[in-house]
Amino acid sequence: MDKSRGRPIRRGPLERPTRAPPPPPPPPIEVPEAGPKPPLPPGYKPGPSGGSARQRFVRTRVDTKTNRRVARALFFVFSPLGILGAILGLFAGGGGGSEDASPPVTTAAPVTTAAPVTTAAPVTTAAPASGQPLAMEVNWEQLAHSVVYIEANCDGELYSGSGTIVLDGEHVLTNHHVVVDDSGGFCELTVWGIQSLKDDLVFVAYGEVIRQTLDTGLDLAVIRLVDTNGRTVKAAGRTPIEVVESELALGEEVKVLGFPGMGGQTLTMTSGDIAGRWEDDVSDYWTGEFYKTDAKMGPGVSGGAAFNAETGGFVGVPTGTPGEEERGDILGLVRPAKYAIQLLDAAERVD
Repeated sequence: MDKSRGRPIRRGPLERPTRAPPPPPPPPIEVPEAGPKPPLPPGYKPGPSGGSARQRFVRTRVDTKTNRRVARALFFVFSPLGILGAILGLFAGGGGGSEDASPPVTTAAPVTTAAPVTTAAPVTTAAPASGQPLAMEVNWEQLAHSVVYIEANCDGELYSGSGTIVLDGEHVLTNHHVVVDDSGGFCELTVWGIQSLKDDLVFVAYGEVIRQTLDTGLDLAVIRLVDTNGRTVKAAGRTPIEVVESELALGEEVKVLGFPGMGGQTLTMTSGDIAGRWEDDVSDYWTGEFYKTDAKMGPGVSGGAAFNAETGGFVGVPTGTPGEEERGDILGLVRPAKYAIQLLDAAERVD
């Protein structure tokens, strides 16, 4: 008959405008040479002092006429140039005024660009009213796939318990009282797991007790997953749970996962608060301390997993209850994860 074993048991420079260049200098004027002097009358002989007074007068008139011709030629050459220069000067000098008197030419004011468009302030998420950070979303279904059902055949007697896949996925952490019989003998173990919350359990592997990891006082043990030939295998598709030392404060919420007898061969999750600490100082059946919780648990949940309800972190192994003689609502006991670390180290050394 199938029985559930165990005690009642988380981102140009500006240039000044240049003035119009000055007009080029006028081209050089070639002055025509004076023509040859008219010939003197035949038989003319100048006197020793340059000729008689009449001769000097005639020569003076001739020279004067010549000078007049030159003056006229120069006048007709320079007058147009002078007029042209005056006109150019008016244009260059702004109406005849001096260059210094003309007002400076100013450049147009630089065109300024429009102010850059600023981006809107990022939208922030309002903090929770309590001032506490937002809680993580825990994938409970994934965690559930890492909690297994252990069937134990102890000398023909069938019992059941729970366990948690740990380390490299080739080991299961559970309670000592799940894998041995009442006389201390090892039971034949078969490990099952869920495929979904609706389907029946599926075979995972056989279990083999690792002697070096048995601890009666802590009521903890580690088993190795093997095939029919005794070779180590992994629990395919199931993520190993990390076991680290952690402490829970009074009032923190936990969730307990396992396969209680009353739930049949289906996974059950219950929740509760940490109600305190407990030590067995009466019967000395157990050593060390436990967390007390009001999360419901019963035979078959032994060896399962307790998680921090907010973070989903593993916090311990549900193990039992304070005692059979207690009346009323019974508090469950969870062995803190820190006690299992030494046994997991031992399991790795053996492998």
